[in-house]
Amino acid sequence: MSDRELLLVALGPVQDFIATARRCQDLWFGSQLLSELSRVAAETVRSKGGVPVEDTLIFPPNVDQRDMAVANKILARVPIGQGRAIAEATQKAVQGHLMERAEAIFDEEIPSRAEGPRGFDREAALSHLKDLIEFFWVAVPEGGSYPTARAQAEGLLARRKLSRDWPQAAFNDTGWVKSSLDGARPSVIHEDAYDDKSPNRLTPDELYEWFKIKGKERLCGVALLKRLGFLEEEGGQDQDGEAERPVFHSTSHVAALPVLTRLASGPQGVLGDYIQALRQGAHINVNRLRIRDVGLA
Repeated sequence: MSDRELLLVALGPVQDFIATARRCQDLWFGSQLLSELSRVAAETVRSKGGVPVEDTLIFPPNVDQRDMAVANKILARVPIGQGRAIAEATQKAVQGHLMERAEAIFDEEIPSRAEGPRGFDREAALSHLKDLIEFFWVAVPEGGSYPTARAQAEGLLARRKLSRDWPQAAFNDTGWVKSSLDGARPSVIHEDAYDDKSPNRLTPDELYEWFKIKGKERLCGVALLKRLGFLEEEGGQDQDGEAERPVFHSTSHVAALPVLTRLASGPQGVLGDYIQALRQGAHINVNRLRIRDVGLA
């Protein structure tokens, strides 16, 4: 009989990050942040395992490669009876890292004059992040069969994910306009900032410079973190050796990419296909459209 148990941890929410990403860069940073938190979880499990580190983590097998993304599921072999303590310590470490990351991003990107009655409500934004991370875990004695224990752990985790927690929200949204992305949380930018008649009104340039907001867009603390967090990330280097951020196209560009690709490869061929489709239409009189396909063989 083994003196170990399998600890299986899953972090989320994956779908929430996708649903509340209006821009490609928001979605990218949300994915980066979830991977970063998963790395913190894996490193904590490894350090708290109480056994040689090389014998603890099963997946991911190696978290020392900093350029490698980490999936949101961690599987480890830990001393039997220690699963709960290690899982709780891991959850605390993940939440602590998220709050520290958010504080650092807000400090770096939002000027002090942008906070207060005419702008950013930091306390509200941080309260939105307190219940953001979904942290599920199960621990199963390994016994004499790893495959059996693994299958049991996966089944228990699937059931645990279906058993939702419904705690009271950590924030008070009374009197606040909801986020325009999903309506789940209130905006963390005071409404006076959008009111043309208010002395605390912010100009469109100020809204974009301070919060990367365009128009009347409202953002909750989670959405604002993703919007500003992108600015903290560095990509490669330009021709002068300076760090540059990743480049993202708009969601409209991504949606139109198949059409743009076809046009770039041969616009006349695309137009010829369109004309042929019109000619084959059962209810379309092509002659009345006065289409001339000169040069479109």
